[in-house]
Amino acid sequence: MTSRPLVAVLDYGSGNVHSAVKALAAAGADARLTSDRTLALEADGLVVPGVGAFDAVMSALRASRGDEVIDRRLAGGRPVLDAGSRLFAGIEEERFYFVHSFAAHAWSLPMEPPFPVPRLTWCEYGTRFLAAVENGPLSATQFHPEKSGEAGIRLLSNWIDGLAPTSL
Repeated sequence: MTSRPLVAVLDYGSGNVHSAVKALAAAGADARLTSDRTLALEADGLVVPGVGAFDAVMSALRASRGDEVIDRRLAGGRPVLDAGSRLFAGIEEERFYFVHSFAAHAWSLPMEPPFPVPRLTWCEYGTRFLAAVENGPLSATQFHPEKSGEAGIRLLSNWIDGLAPTSL
């Protein structure tokens, strides 16, 4: 029997935390809602559910020191999924749940060696916009995979499949 990867869902006082936990469990993770820094740092994967205005979300993240947890994980090459903020799974022509009016219409962050070129996914709805970015251990979606039905579960499952289980 193989163990399911442990995915911490960061509870920082904002976001779709309960739907994220349910969707991750349905996708095959041992998903745990937590504000515990140690668990968030040591889990196989960390999901940061995002909802609301950018300033309010960042304020809540900083107040809970969640930004430090994210920084430490990324600096250590540990997977982080920023879901519904402002993976790439090879899923094409699926319907995902977008709720934000904010949209990035260009990518202007140049990446030079030794950093890898990020993978970008674009959508079009009236105009072309950036839907998701994957850059090393960081994956970020503009849409909410936890609210995207079967397509979202498949995307989460693919992200979970890429996690290396640890022995917590």
